[in-house]
Amino acid sequence: MAGSVLANLLLAAVMLANSAPLLAAWQWISPPRNLSDSSQDARIPQIAGNQKGQAMAIWSRFNGVYWIAQGALYNGTTWDPVQPISFTDRDAIQPAVAIDASGQARAIWMATDRGNNAVYTARYRNGSWSEATRLSAEGINTRTPRIAMNGAGNAVATWIGYNGINWELQARLLVDGVWQAEVSLSVPGQLAATPQAVIDGNNVVTLVWSQFNGISNLVQSIRYRLGSWSAVTNISAVEQDTKLPQLATDTAGNVTVVWLQANGTLFNVQGRHYNPSVGWDTITPVSSVSATCDTPQVTSHQSGGGAVAIWTQQNVSGLWTVRTRSFQNSSWGNIEAPNDSGQNAYTPKIATDNSGSYTAVWNRSNGYSQTVRGAHYKNGAWTPTKVLSKAGEDAQFQEVAMIGGDRATVVWLRSNGEHQVVQAVQGNYAVDRYTLTVNKSGAGTVSGNPAGIDCGVSCKAKFDSGTAVTLTATPAEGYTFTGWSGSCSGKAECVVKLTSDKTVAAKFVLSASYLLQINRSQLLGGLVTSSPEGIRCSQQEKACTFAFGKDALVSLTATAEPGYLFKRWSDCPQADGAGCKVTLLKPKTTVMPRFEALPKYALQIKKTRNGSISSAPAGLNCGNNKTSCSAKFTTGTEIVLTATPASGMTFAGWSGDGCSGPVVTCRVLMDAKKKVKAVFE
Repeated sequence: MAGSVLANLLLAAVMLANSAPLLAAWQWISPPRNLSDSSQDARIPQIAGNQKGQAMAIWSRFNGVYWIAQGALYNGTTWDPVQPISFTDRDAIQPAVAIDASGQARAIWMATDRGNNAVYTARYRNGSWSEATRLSAEGINTRTPRIAMNGAGNAVATWIGYNGINWELQARLLVDGVWQAEVSLSVPGQLAATPQAVIDGNNVVTLVWSQFNGISNLVQSIRYRLGSWSAVTNISAVEQDTKLPQLATDTAGNVTVVWLQANGTLFNVQGRHYNPSVGWDTITPVSSVSATCDTPQVTSHQSGGGAVAIWTQQNVSGLWTVRTRSFQNSSWGNIEAPNDSGQNAYTPKIATDNSGSYTAVWNRSNGYSQTVRGAHYKNGAWTPTKVLSKAGEDAQFQEVAMIGGDRATVVWLRSNGEHQVVQAVQGNYAVDRYTLTVNKSGAGTVSGNPAGIDCGVSCKAKFDSGTAVTLTATPAEGYTFTGWSGSCSGKAECVVKLTSDKTVAAKFVLSASYLLQINRSQLLGGLVTSSPEGIRCSQQEKACTFAFGKDALVSLTATAEPGYLFKRWSDCPQADGAGCKVTLLKPKTTVMPRFEALPKYALQIKKTRNGSISSAPAGLNCGNNKTSCSAKFTTGTEIVLTATPASGMTFAGWSGDGCSGPVVTCRVLMDAKKKVKAVFE
């Protein structure tokens, strides 16, 4: 009987295991990608991510004269092109970055200004960076700028500023896109250092920093809530030295702070937690009190008060190893060791999201070179450690951000033997993805939830296996939606569950057929498009007549090609510059756009031999043995001329229209015929 029961239990367990869905495996997407130019040196990268799947990386890159802050956005699928952020005529020092839920980012850095290091900021929105804005006061030297941002885009910037006697904590708040006045927050007459900042979903700001009171270094904190700053609070014990305070917050306002505390013999990690309902709890040992520790970090879940601390700790054999400990339900859990043993591990970083998982990265040395390593924690266990950087090339200064959907992005600095280069990898769970394709006939739109399908912008998208996509059909004016086919049928919303590649067709038919026609006789050099879609008319594209519905309102847009100018509409009832609105009140309506070629002017070059002249844009090419050349350019074009002396010769100078002096380049604006002379000696 007992054997029969045991057999049945084993059979049930096997059946359950076979029927349960298999968890996807965590994977690091390799090889690493170079973000910065591999032919120029870069400095320490920073990264910030959001739950939308985006991450902004920022670093400084040397252009041969100055260190320029640069940034690149990971858009959830790939990295956008690198863009400059800071000034090009001075160094950008210690850049940092934060990002909100919509993908808007803020960068902060220091730049030299009249002998002082001043704090500047710039905003990333809609694909580009704004001009730099100064945050610190004139004539004040600064250091260690930091920035934090919440999901709504409100932010706090903080730094240490010199008041002529001491270094003090200073801050500015960003509220609804407007920077508020600068405030000094640390205790007057004492030395402040290493500030850190967070801002929660209710716009409550918490700052921590180290403050020397003349006897020891303390960890202190101040909070901003409902329009005012609190009094300064001592977070650490007053009788012992501290250093390297770090903090994190969740959207509900729970704050966790960790730091290194000297106990007379060594430094160990301590922590403290702030709950908005009860305030600060008591100081708690986070690491072993008998082991030497260094470089603590902490990250918070997006809600619920959970946090995870990470640090390095020396073991009994003298090797530095990585340790973590989670805070949940008002208490600290067990200490864990995510890294493999046998070699020194340094400067760990950690990030988490609202899924309850987190990703850790650190630097490991084998005595000859350093590599970046990573591991991911989920469902109570760490994945095996993975080497993320290329073996044999020094890699360090690693940073990590979680970007929603249990995904991570890691950046670091590695040496290629000649230069320091910023690299990046992504980590996620390997989940099958399937393609949903929507075919459409007639005029109308099909949109999907979750996002991805938006026809006519995109009629094909990939989704994770098991995703249920709801499709909605919206007919254009004058059209009727008659139904779905393929993986859906009927006229109601279409719900497609992606367990394989699926195809859906949406059919729209005219309620009544009224034609709109574009007269192409004056169309050379231009393109006309319509909304709703249907018209796309040029000399190359022949969709110049389309049947819309009766009484349909159609908006036409005329776009001139390079070298041409849109002049006007003929027979358009509502013309507004390059736009034309037509309400189809008769079976056929014809409108005509008129484009004209822009005038061209000749640029003539006279020169001596023994040198050449080239132009950008291309067109002129005066070789060494030519004494003249010319080309025509469209009016308004700025031509850059470059003089190149032959071997053993020198360029003596320019004269003529718009050019003078011995510089090798000159700029000529083509608004009339121009003549330029170049002399080589």
